[in-house]
Amino acid sequence: MSFFDDAEWLQSHIVNSFITSDDTGLCEMVMSSECASSGAAAGDPSERDTYFEPHSIDIVMDMDIGGHRRRSNTSQRLDKLKKERKNAARIKHIIWQPNADPLPDADRDFVFEKKPIVIAERPKTSLLTEQLNSLDLSDNPFTEYSKFDGRAHAGVPTRRINIFLTMAPPEEQAFPMSVTVVASARVSELIGLICWQYTSEDREPPLRHSPELYSLHIAEDDGEVDWDFPPLDDRETVAKFGFSVLALVETEQTEVTVNVDGRDGQDQVTLSLKKRNATVAEILNAVVSQRPDLAPDNEVELALERADNSSTAASPLSADTRLSQLACQHFNLIKTSTDASARKHKDTAVVEEPNFSGQMSAMEATVYQTFKVNMLSSLVIKAPIQLGISGDRVEIDPVQMRSSLNVSKFLSKPRAVTYQIDCIMECRLLDVKYGGRAVLRLVYMLPSDGGYKHHDLEADLGTAKEIVRKLEYILDFRSSMNRKTYLQQKEKRTLLGTLSSGK
Repeated sequence: MSFFDDAEWLQSHIVNSFITSDDTGLCEMVMSSECASSGAAAGDPSERDTYFEPHSIDIVMDMDIGGHRRRSNTSQRLDKLKKERKNAARIKHIIWQPNADPLPDADRDFVFEKKPIVIAERPKTSLLTEQLNSLDLSDNPFTEYSKFDGRAHAGVPTRRINIFLTMAPPEEQAFPMSVTVVASARVSELIGLICWQYTSEDREPPLRHSPELYSLHIAEDDGEVDWDFPPLDDRETVAKFGFSVLALVETEQTEVTVNVDGRDGQDQVTLSLKKRNATVAEILNAVVSQRPDLAPDNEVELALERADNSSTAASPLSADTRLSQLACQHFNLIKTSTDASARKHKDTAVVEEPNFSGQMSAMEATVYQTFKVNMLSSLVIKAPIQLGISGDRVEIDPVQMRSSLNVSKFLSKPRAVTYQIDCIMECRLLDVKYGGRAVLRLVYMLPSDGGYKHHDLEADLGTAKEIVRKLEYILDFRSSMNRKTYLQQKEKRTLLGTLSSGK
């Protein structure tokens, strides 16, 4: 045991080691004042040990003071026991003892009567399924053509075409309907897709029941139908044509007259066809259906020839020739024998071609097509290129040369370039060489300064003629002011050259 009689240290220890505050705070003020007074009344401070100087931390208010007082463990345990007794009062313990006198079966069935279980019937289909089933999709008779809609196919080449509807009201004819079709679809399937989309959008007036009663025509950007060209062949694919604007035209009922007995017109069969794209075979079937006595047998075959044909020899039309391709509605029914000599004569007979041969070539000229040709440089060095021609541009793509001699680094390869069709001035044959080769010249205009330059290309004679013919059709069809100016300048130079040579 040790004794310490330093009153100041003891007082400071008490102040700093114990809680000396009350609710009023007066106790702390008294203790603090006593510490200050006692320190002043003490003797020489050097006589005290400096080790026991007050150095404790400031008194901090306890968390229990001034707030909610924490409950003791005893109180918490009593509350827990109270809850357990309350829960135990709700439990009833029953001791099961075997019954010495069991109930008979009749009483047991009466006491434990089996109750019927009623199971509520739940709907087997969801609300979404019911709503989908409630939609009446049978009103659209063109649903089978919806599979050609390009918007429902990913990773498949498609074509987007603006279709002007000639059967729409006048205030709506100026606004085309945009249709996205699979590029591999045929024109007949495109017509069915147009009819399906037209009906799905609830447009007015309603369409007729069959797509065969409509045809697609070339149209201008403002919707005006170009009646100089025939309708598109519905057997061709959409990718073959490069038109971005077309018009859907309702075909009128066409009357076809077929002379049965000779060309005098005494015995005729008049057919009312609802579509203009009927084939010759379909016309023959319609004639036989009206005149069963004309049905062919094993020795005789039926054919049609144009009634306005001036030649005396029969020129039977091909069975797959369509009425829309013929500028004629009067035909003669001819009978041909099926023996060997007649078959030989039939094979050598002239098959009537469509009357729009030149127009069809001009229409097909807009289809994109590539040609393998050689470009001639100033050093008369041939560089293989791929020439691509479409209705709006001409593309030149170099082809990689494979040679055992590495001469490519000494020669300048042709660059890949694209010319808009408005910049192409002329394409003509320049020279025909020995061995079936030909040189053609492609003249183009520089958009920067308006000057003219040319490319000399070499190919076989057939390819060269096809390139020249294709570009001539396109340039005639899409003639620009730049080309007209070029032709005027060329004609003027030719005239001046003629006059100078005459002098």
